[in-house]
Parts: sequence; structure tokens; C-alpha cells
Amino acid sequence: MSDDESPIYEEIEVKFRVTDARQAHVLRTMPTIADRYLLTQVNDVINVDTYYDAADLRLLRHGQTLRVRAAGDLILMTSKSIGVHTPKGLHTREEIERHAPHVAADAPVLRLVDIPNELLEGVGEWLDAETELFPLVRLHQQRAKRDVLQPGRPEGYIAELSIDHVTVLRAMSELDAQDDSAESAVRWQPASHFTTLEVELAPNGERDTLREIALWLRAWPGLIADDQNKLQQALLALHGEPSDDAGDGEAGEPDHRQHMAELCRRVWGEQLRIMLVNEAGVRLSDDIEYVHDMRVATRRARAAGKLYAGYFSPRSKAVRRFMRHLRTTGRLLGSVRDLDVALRKLDAYTWDSDHGDDSSDGGEESADSMASARSGTDALGERWARKRARAHKKLVAWLDSKKYRRFVRDFLLFCATPGAAVAPFAPAQGEPPTPHQVRHVLPSLILGRYEAIRAFEVLFEDARATGANIPIETLHALRIECKYMRYHLEFSAELLGPTAAGLINNLKGLQEHLGDLNDASVSSALVATTLENGNDDVAAYAALQASTQELLRHSLPSDLAAFLSEETRRTLGLALARI
Repeated sequence: MSDDESPIYEEIEVKFRVTDARQAHVLRTMPTIADRYLLTQVNDVINVDTYYDAADLRLLRHGQTLRVRAAGDLILMTSKSIGVHTPKGLHTREEIERHAPHVAADAPVLRLVDIPNELLEGVGEWLDAETELFPLVRLHQQRAKRDVLQPGRPEGYIAELSIDHVTVLRAMSELDAQDDSAESAVRWQPASHFTTLEVELAPNGERDTLREIALWLRAWPGLIADDQNKLQQALLALHGEPSDDAGDGEAGEPDHRQHMAELCRRVWGEQLRIMLVNEAGVRLSDDIEYVHDMRVATRRARAAGKLYAGYFSPRSKAVRRFMRHLRTTGRLLGSVRDLDVALRKLDAYTWDSDHGDDSSDGGEESADSMASARSGTDALGERWARKRARAHKKLVAWLDSKKYRRFVRDFLLFCATPGAAVAPFAPAQGEPPTPHQVRHVLPSLILGRYEAIRAFEVLFEDARATGANIPIETLHALRIECKYMRYHLEFSAELLGPTAAGLINNLKGLQEHLGDLNDASVSSALVATTLENGNDDVAAYAALQASTQELLRHSLPSDLAAFLSEETRRTLGLALARI
């Protein structure tokens, strides 16, 4: 874009993850899209993109990115929004781009004076003169570009199709560079690879055309519509910093000789990145999945701490502070999520009521009855929506607080520093060693969780004999045990081998069954606290939640028995034998 043009450009595109390399070759050579749009010859280019952010990732967390692109001898700096409001697979984002010949492609630190004034319209709200921005991640992209033409339209191409083979490089010293004494060149290490397909609408293109192309591409094997940009994908693909004593495994991967504290650190780093990738959506979007995904990551991080934090030094105040702030974040996210689930269930109930069997002719009395019923559930929904808005306001206030920003900054550094706060387990002279490596500890931890789940057999046997219901609180405790065992399996899936996926899926099914039962219980409790006396429809909705609980209770024993079967125990034993 030339300097005399408006700096703001609205980027509208569809994105796909390419999971089959053969499809990438076909996309490079096929003559048309949807049998009607022509494709030009491939133009191969290489771009090296370095993303910068503050130590607390304030740009990412507020839905903004700052990118320095080296395209041959050309250096471009781009401010781009993440685009959290767009539906899955379709991205609309504001982009501001300028030439930046004064900036080095591998600059270890950027400051406000290095950013062209036009770009400050996108990122300047969260930056000041003292803010330092450090390399977050680098993407080496081999891009195959093809223009999309529409016969009969002489005004040029209508879209650009790009196939990008992306190598994600981790900044080995991005956090060390925050030291005022060191502004040395950043060292980069390959961390992962992925391939994407993007179709970006040209200024003279039409959205309906892009939607048509997107629908056509969604039918292709080996293409998956993606709701994340490359920076988000790269951050989620990163692994923790490799340790000098990581054993024989690959850098950043869990190894059977690895210290249990380092396994915990790796899990914390992964879950923290998921939290941060979803935070902008939590702030800005009405898509409830952002809250769900951030909450799940927070719970997984807390679970890792509960399971493995004992392998850090008990004197570490930092670990205790991280756990405390994770708990606060999870609690505030949970308050919003519980209301999201309740509102979604209420909306589904209202829709079913409005679109159910209307063949009977109830006349004016029936219409009045339906209007009265809707008014009851509408009032209930409005109350919950107001309560949700208040809970969301409290959540955002916490995310904006100095405590949370400091937590993010310090936790990122901690997760990227192998050896930090690790408890020493070296045996004294003549003393037996204390188990602390993954291979020594994890099998018994997993089996212990399985035993805890199996202990519930007694309660189900007693309930079957007496006809009594197991209290919902007890079933919630079973759900928690299932969750912790699932976390153990997921955190070490690479070590357990291919059978781990089946175990995880079986356990996930049981956990989701218990989760549905818990959701119905939560909805019932919310109705009970806001129920208006005399409203038949609200009472009917409460009765539906109660019957849902009974149906789920009825099928739960068979799901538990399937997971506790001899076949599951045999599969689990073989998986643990690999560690």
C-alpha cells in the first residue's frame, strides 16, 4: 500500500488448516475454483514475520498484533486486529501497514518511537513511551499466491488464494532480552510446522463470492475451516523451553526421565498460551466459546498445579501466587460460563416451545396462555442476562488489573525458565532416592486416580439395591476424579502411546455425561433462586431440568461400568508399561 492511501484496510478472508499435504499440491495446480473462478499461475514468495508484544502480552490480550515482515529487502510493519467478532472460518480484520526501513528485521526490542504514527491508531491505546516490545514468535512462510479471476469482470482479480507452508520459530531469548543490560540479537529455534490456505477478498470483490468459495472449499478433504490467525496457531503450537537435562526426548516434549516439575511447567505454558489466545474474545465477543475455552485452560492449569506443584520448592512464593491468581481467574470465568450455559439451555427450551406442535387449535385462550408462558421465561432470561453482564464486568475488571498483568508477565517468564523453583531431590550420601522423574511417579499417580474412580462402584451398587439416588454433590466429586485422571492422561499422552487417545475419549464421554448432569443441576438451582410464583412456564422449565437429571442418572451406571471394564484396565496397563 502506498503512503498516500488511507492507512486502514479491512481484510476479509477465509482460512483453512491444510491437514493433507497432497491437497496443497492440488491447490497449486488446479485451474479453477468451483468450476467458475479462474486461477492464475503460482507466484512463490517468502515472508519472514516477527510478532512483537509487551512482556504481559497486552496487545494480544486486547485483540491486536504488531508484525514486522521481511519480504526480500523490504521491511513492513503491520498493526492488525485479531477479528474475534467474525464467525468460524470467516475473518474480517482491520489492518494498517507501513514501510519501516528504519527497523531491523531482527530487532530485539521495539519502542513507541519505532512505530509509524499511522499504526498507533491500532496499537497505541495500550502503549506508552516507556513500553518495550519484544519478539514473541517468528513465522517463516513459503507462500504460493494465485489470483482468483471472474470471467466477464474486467476490473481485475476478485480474491487472492494463498497456500502458506509455515515454520514456527521460538525466540530462545525473548524473555532474557527484557533485561536492560542485554539487547543482543534474538536466537530462533524451529518449534513446529503447519500449512494454511487463505482466500482474501480483493477491494473490488464481493462477500457473497467469498462465501461461495468458502462453501466449496469446506467440502474438500484435508481442509478444515479455522477460526484462528497464524499468530494464534503459532502460539498454541509452541512447546516450553528445552531443558539441558530433559533426557532423550525431543526438546520441550515430556520425557520419561524428565523431572515432574518440568512436566508441570510445560503444561502450565501450554494452558497459559490458550488462556491468552482466548482473552480478547472473552473481552470483546459475544461468542460464549471464548469464555469456555479460557476457563477450561485455567482449570487445566490449576489441575496441573494440584497434581504436580508438590515437585516445586515448598519455599516458592511465586508458585503459590500463580495458583492463587489462576483460582481467581477461574472463579470469575466460571461465574460467566455458568450463566452462559443456563441462558443457552433456556433459549433452546423457549425455541422448542415456540416451534413445537402447533396443530391443535386452542383459539384465543391458547394464544394468551402461550404469551403468558413466554413472558415468564423471557423475564427469567432477562434476569440471567443482567446477572451475566455484571459477572462479565467483574471479569474484565480483573483482566485489566495490575495484579493480573503482573501475573501474566511473571508466569510467562516462569514457564520459559527450566529449573526455576524446582525442588531438589538428590539423595544424601547413603540414602535411597526419592521418586521425582516422570517414569517413577506418573504410573502410580494415574493408577491412583483410576482406583479413586472405581471406588464409586460401591455407591452405585448400593443405589441399585436400595433405589435411592446418589447425591448430586457425590456425583460432582466423581466428575472431578474423572477430570483429574483425564488430565493425567492428556498431559502425558505422548508417553502413553496411541492407546491413550481411546482411554481419553472413553473417560471424556463419562465426564461429559456427569457434566451434563451438573449443568442441569446448576440450571435448576438458578431457576429456584429466581422463580416467580405462579408462572406455569417457568415451573415447567424447572420440571424439565429435574426430568433431565433423572434421565442422565438412569444411564450413568452403564457408562461408568464400561470405563471400569476389564478391557479398559488392560488397555491402561499396556499404556503405563510404555513409560
